[in-house]
Amino acid sequence: MPASLLQNWEQELHTWMSCTTIILRGKPSDRDAMIDQIARGEYEIVICSYDILKMYLSRLHKIPWEAVILDEMHCLKNPEAKLTKAVKAITCRKKLGLTGTLMQNNEKELHCLVDTIAPGAIGSWAEFSMYYGQDIKYGRKKSAAPEAVKRSQQKEKELRQKLHPYYLRREKEINPTFQEVKKNDQVVFCDLTPLQMAAYQRVLAMPEFQLLQRGEERCDCGRDSGEKRKKCCYKTPSDIGDAPGLLYERFHEDGPCKNCPNCMGLPCVAMLLKLSNHLELLKVNPHDGQELQHYQREFASTAFGSDLDEVGGVDQVSSFQEMCAISTKTCGKMIVLEKLLAVWKKRRQRTLIFSRSTRMLDIIQLFLITKATKYSRLDGNTKVEERLQMVNDFNSSESNTTVFLISTRAGGVGLNLQSATNVVIFDPSWNPAHDCQAQDRAYRIGQTKDVQVYRLITLGTIEEMIYVRQIYKQQLSDTTLKGSNAPRYFEGVQGNPQQRGELFGIANLICWKPGGVLKGIQDAYQRSRDGLIIQQNRVQYDAASMKKLAKKTTPKKRPNVVDDDEGEMIEVADELVSDILQPDEPPATTQTEEKPVAVSTSSSGEEDMDAFLGGATTFRHEAIVGEQDGEEGVYQHEEEAAVVSGSEPELEAEDSKAASVALASPSRPSPGKKPSILSRMEDPKIPTSGQDTKTKVYVPTYL
Repeated sequence: MPASLLQNWEQELHTWMSCTTIILRGKPSDRDAMIDQIARGEYEIVICSYDILKMYLSRLHKIPWEAVILDEMHCLKNPEAKLTKAVKAITCRKKLGLTGTLMQNNEKELHCLVDTIAPGAIGSWAEFSMYYGQDIKYGRKKSAAPEAVKRSQQKEKELRQKLHPYYLRREKEINPTFQEVKKNDQVVFCDLTPLQMAAYQRVLAMPEFQLLQRGEERCDCGRDSGEKRKKCCYKTPSDIGDAPGLLYERFHEDGPCKNCPNCMGLPCVAMLLKLSNHLELLKVNPHDGQELQHYQREFASTAFGSDLDEVGGVDQVSSFQEMCAISTKTCGKMIVLEKLLAVWKKRRQRTLIFSRSTRMLDIIQLFLITKATKYSRLDGNTKVEERLQMVNDFNSSESNTTVFLISTRAGGVGLNLQSATNVVIFDPSWNPAHDCQAQDRAYRIGQTKDVQVYRLITLGTIEEMIYVRQIYKQQLSDTTLKGSNAPRYFEGVQGNPQQRGELFGIANLICWKPGGVLKGIQDAYQRSRDGLIIQQNRVQYDAASMKKLAKKTTPKKRPNVVDDDEGEMIEVADELVSDILQPDEPPATTQTEEKPVAVSTSSSGEEDMDAFLGGATTFRHEAIVGEQDGEEGVYQHEEEAAVVSGSEPELEAEDSKAASVALASPSRPSPGKKPSILSRMEDPKIPTSGQDTKTKVYVPTYL
């Protein structure tokens, strides 16, 4: 399990069980002594992080384990990772994987998780991809032929049946005590500020970005080969003019490489991510080396141009006064965040703010100090032993802390923060599961109030493209695992270099799309039911408008220099692997009449947040993703979380302890062996039409 969950597991085991437990951690000498004790059978349950498992695999492998439980199992999504191989190497009678997101980005990750628990159960990856993956994805195309759609749906159904013996899904809503708690998931599209807009356009005009934007176009050199620009005459900045290639020079001190210009994909994406978030992220980091500071200064100067003085120069802000002066000039999302926090502070509500960038957390932290807001913060630098105490302090009814700043990657899983009723996802992750997991730090069993979620997305930028890809991935997961009827918005096909459509390919990321990406999708796919909601009013940046509005609302070997979050950059690189290898297809759009639908984000009589935010374009996330209706039978609401294990006998449900998803490897009990506690997972009685109905489930496997 992730290191941040060790103490939480120990605490829960002591609460619910009477057994001897030990956390495998500490100094190397202490760990060696602990493993000796474990091998002698002095402890019944051993709790350790995935890092410790990798480190001590050779010794842990020799211990005859009865069972291995893998919490947050989605960490094992990469079949080539050392961690995944280490887990597969552990021998035991039973493996049980727990995760809230069985399928995150693509079907290969789904295959990896299932294969880790039950090797060979759904075939090799090559077999799985050829039989299931390709048909399912091609059937999701907007222009797919009826027979392709039908074939895709049939393969999805077959796959769910194939997973049935190994897959038990339990969602929070099946718990009777949780059914009244709702989550309102809003996506708030924020305009770039004028300073951000100018900087974004200057950066897109830089030669490296132009090379990538136009790389798939046919070369204009006059030859008859029909070769693309990036493979013919336009590989380096010097090929398109005299403007200096600042990023190119940083990574090509010895001249061009064989991958030019594709090699610049990751650095260019990283810079656009910073621009979309906050202009402060482009400025010189005083903690970096002198050589790197030189490149940062040159790039920031070019991006800011004539606005250099207005954005406060190229050096990062370090004082409260400076932050107050520029906070809403250099980040459109900070305008929205400021308004949200003001409302929640007035209501005395607690808030979680997630960001994938620790530097962005620094900026928000400085902003909170200027507002005299008491906060806590958890990121990768927070000691593991301190995290549980921070969580307990925040959840205490006597706590005065109203905001918890959390790194999405470090604190997005496992933490119980039910005292918060508001969640802000300040920037989207490439992996949709990260944002969903972050929301569920507050929206979890034990929560007694409705949870308001606000995803802040910068309109028309790379951030919106990331979010649109999230929609694609979530729809693919929902249709595959739940049998949902999600609409087919997109022409792009993930993993196919010849069918990138409007979604994939580096050219779709490195561009500016006025009016936003989802607006175009709405025009191309107008839904007749509750669907895409667009309120076409915008945030005003002048002081008079802000004052007027306030009165109305009073009642790696990758380049390690492009971002301070290595994990996020590795994820970006993984996402871009196929984006930069092959050409994109031009997006196919169909213009249709727009029929906007008004939907209030307000609940329980509170102010309408759409109106209060002054017009930041808003969507309801569930409406974008589409229908969540499962197919008839086991995938409907009562058993939306369906699969348990094998052809075991059926039991009638009596009681329940809600879980997320359990993957179980099949086995049979020895003669006379009684089923363990893990084999007695049962559904609650779910009232239907005024009656208590017992839902039948398959018995999980024995230990």
